[in-house]
Amino acid sequence: MSNYVDPMAVRPPAAIGPCACPGTPHDTDYVTVVRQFGYGAIGEMRRTYRERGAEAYNQAVLLLGIHAWTLVLPDGKPRPVDAAQIAALDEVTVDRLLEDDLVGAAFGGGDDPPNGSSAPSANGSQASATSTQQSPAPEPSTTP
Repeated sequence: MSNYVDPMAVRPPAAIGPCACPGTPHDTDYVTVVRQFGYGAIGEMRRTYRERGAEAYNQAVLLLGIHAWTLVLPDGKPRPVDAAQIAALDEVTVDRLLEDDLVGAAFGGGDDPPNGSSAPSANGSQASATSTQQSPAPEPSTTP
């Protein structure tokens, strides 16, 4: 066991839906994501959220989390995993990548990234990953 994250360690490829590539070169599109984010990547994602908002945060999560995919360009060449291609994804695909826990597990096994109360969850919601338990409100007294 190590105290360091292996940036090349990936999870098995996961299906992200039927092939939507030009010419349908395969039946299903697949994505391979990192096994776990390192502290620096998590810090970069938090900073992106604070400085640029939830959509930029989601793009950073995908850019740092996606190791490879089977998506291709119109000419049939592999589509690079870069900021321009992440930005060009449709919202349904982005939601699938974030909500189906494809990238979420890279935050250390939980559904949401470890974050402060101001950072969004992996699916972009404002809810914090840290739950706060509250005591139930006392019952009102009915005696005079």
